[in-house]
Amino acid sequence: MKKFLTVLLALSVVFTYTVGTAFAAEPTYAQRLAQAHEAVLSSLGTNYDSMVKTLADKTVDTDYNVSKAAWTKAAADVKTAQEELIGNRVKELAALSADASYKDLSAIELSDAILAAADSTVTSTQPTIKVSELAGAIDEDTAARYQFDLDKAEFLKNINTVNLNAYSTTTPKDATSYYDQAKKVVDDLIAAVNAAAVASTADAAAVNSAYKGLKTTVTDATTGIKESTVEGVYVLTSTTILTIDQEAGQATTLEAAKAALKAAVAKEAAAYVAAEIAKPDYNMTEINKVKDAFTTAELYKIDALEKLSDAQLYTVEPISSAIAANVVKVVNAVADLNQYAAKYKAEKDASGNVIRDAEKVDAEVKKATKTAYADLTSDAYKAAISTAEGNIKDNCNLATLDADKVGTAKATVEKIRKEATDAYYDLELAKVNAKLDELIAKIDAAKTDAELAKVTIPADLAAAQAAGAVLYGINTQTQVKALYDAALKTEFDALTGKLTKYADLLNSGLTGDAVKDFTNYDATYWKDFCGENGARTAAEVTALYDKAKSVLDAVKSKTDVKAERKTVEDKIKALPTTITAADAVVVEDAWNAMNAYLKNNNIKAVDNDVTNAYLLTNAITDLYNAEVKAVSDAVKALPKTITAADKDALKTIVGMIKAINDKRDPGKIFETKGEVKASSFTPNVETKLADIRAEELKAVKAAINALPLNITKEDKDAVEAARKLYDAYIAEYTDYAAGDKPATTELNVVAKDLFKAEAALKVVQDEYNEYLKNGVKMTTAKAWSKAYKGRTRVSWKKSAGFKVDGYQVYRSTKKTTGYTYMGKTTKTYMDNKKNLKKGTKYYYKVRGYRTIDGEKVYTQWSTLAIRTAK
Repeated sequence: MKKFLTVLLALSVVFTYTVGTAFAAEPTYAQRLAQAHEAVLSSLGTNYDSMVKTLADKTVDTDYNVSKAAWTKAAADVKTAQEELIGNRVKELAALSADASYKDLSAIELSDAILAAADSTVTSTQPTIKVSELAGAIDEDTAARYQFDLDKAEFLKNINTVNLNAYSTTTPKDATSYYDQAKKVVDDLIAAVNAAAVASTADAAAVNSAYKGLKTTVTDATTGIKESTVEGVYVLTSTTILTIDQEAGQATTLEAAKAALKAAVAKEAAAYVAAEIAKPDYNMTEINKVKDAFTTAELYKIDALEKLSDAQLYTVEPISSAIAANVVKVVNAVADLNQYAAKYKAEKDASGNVIRDAEKVDAEVKKATKTAYADLTSDAYKAAISTAEGNIKDNCNLATLDADKVGTAKATVEKIRKEATDAYYDLELAKVNAKLDELIAKIDAAKTDAELAKVTIPADLAAAQAAGAVLYGINTQTQVKALYDAALKTEFDALTGKLTKYADLLNSGLTGDAVKDFTNYDATYWKDFCGENGARTAAEVTALYDKAKSVLDAVKSKTDVKAERKTVEDKIKALPTTITAADAVVVEDAWNAMNAYLKNNNIKAVDNDVTNAYLLTNAITDLYNAEVKAVSDAVKALPKTITAADKDALKTIVGMIKAINDKRDPGKIFETKGEVKASSFTPNVETKLADIRAEELKAVKAAINALPLNITKEDKDAVEAARKLYDAYIAEYTDYAAGDKPATTELNVVAKDLFKAEAALKVVQDEYNEYLKNGVKMTTAKAWSKAYKGRTRVSWKKSAGFKVDGYQVYRSTKKTTGYTYMGKTTKTYMDNKKNLKKGTKYYYKVRGYRTIDGEKVYTQWSTLAIRTAK
């Protein structure tokens, strides 16, 4: 530091001959001051660089090592402060350019002035500058604070070398994975390092204390890191968070420990048997039951061990009298729980969806089994298993979606869509349908009842149009037409005014029947016209003029209207005098012709000028009565005693009634006629159908109730028959639009028994299928052969017990390799005729196959049949 001060004091003589020469050009005061400033800064930089070279690591506060890099940063702060003082002094001198004491000073003299203390001629608010003050002193507290930042960066670098990919994301099975545990340690350490800080005024002692605290955290024996055998790479200090390699090593050791424990179980079981058979009147069957139950329980507990430390602490107890008296009951109870769980895991709802979460069910079984086997002498297993059964039944359900709720929601949306058809013009109706389609999409996207409940379904069109509802803001026909009396009134009035003038122009010079009747082309008509043609803005209303003109152009003259009216009148006149149901087509044709005439000529119903329209009205009444009579005749044709065999006839009659009532809809031929009700006829066909439905419902319930509590594979046909009846009933009578949901309202209780029976059957069937598969796999066969000229017959016989669907035959010219497929057959022999070479020895082998539950299972290979071809 002293050397630095000495060098800086000699700054006034560091100017070279070159610099002096530059000054001889008589530069301005500002230029000389700038040269002086540059020279001072240059010398300061040179002296700073020389000083930095002398810096080295140094300990402060007894044991806190501050590196050269930190001292250098602290020295840079001193340099920066000195540069600021010099700059401020230069500013003072710049203001003295007119002062007689300064204006003629040379660059060297100005450099002296920069470094000299201010004299009495200088009024300054800057600190007095002396060479000794410029040197300053490097502050060890500042250096310590810089070192703390460097230490933090080093900690972070080391933490980030921890290889998280060395940890498994899937183990341990029933706890947070080792990867997640390791990541948490790393994340916590990074957070701790980033959060560590020292005050900007902290001295070296405070910094040292903070460093030691942070180091303790980072190198903690259980939650820290340490350097590995690879230089520069760090690992966790924890001994419980295992890497994949550590797991593999421990797994090998764990398996060895388990094997030793299992051997101890076998030893204790053998000792128990030996002790028991030494007693008089021993019962070998009961002894084996205890031995097997004990072995089952102990092996389960040993297999459940996941840590080597647990295996090392595990002790296999001898079979005491208390264990012998209780263990069979415990193990049998656990076996029953497993069967119970399997049945409920297989249970499905009406839609075929699995009801319960298999993982949750298995967890309940595991928990109860652990408790039951923990003490083989007590009755604690009873409560554990009872609790597990209750939880499996009631608390392991998956979040499911009720098909009836979905159907009802969609039916409501479609009802709104139908109501909207006559309430909106096409332009707005497209928007309505798009919104309703979005609603249907949301319903389809719901995977659970809870998700479906979040979809807001309006009850009807009015609700859908309410503020905030799905159709809010889409104008109805009424709202659109109101625009032409409000926001678009000016343009609409201008349009109709021009059209009125145009209509007058069209009739100009015409008389009599040559005139066109524009009476009904009033404001009401043109509002509807604008609405139908999508005019929603002033420009769109105005733009409709040409299209509206074409409408007026198409208006027929009175002569043409009369001709069209006569065509309609002729159709009406041609109707039969006596109308029967068979005349429906001609009556409806005449009715359609009259309506087309009125519409085409914009004639209001009250102005109907078809002279014989009354005859058509009478014909419609006669047709209505004839169709009602046809219903009555069909009802009378029913047998006195109606049974399920008459169901189709009854449905046909209901269809006839519906067809009549459908024609009563607005704009339909029977609009003015009364509703036809089934109750108007005897017998009431709807009541009779309801009676048949009740019998069918009774049959469905009877079929389900007839299923036994304990399902066996022999009950397969009965269960499937019950399901067939159930599905048929649901399919026929479910009508969401009418609110008819039999799965929810009629069969919801009894159906649960069907679903449980199906689940139980699946468990039984799975067990039986497994039995069949194992049986087929153990089936053997003996093969032999006989050679004939040009062919060899291979025959075989399988062992008894299990059927097969057929056999596969293979051939080779070598005993152990090279076998190729010859073919398959359901017979017990096969002739080899193809590719047979005389004098060659052939080896034949056969195996049976059977498809069980979709899986192709094979028997064992037969013995070899060896034959030389002739």
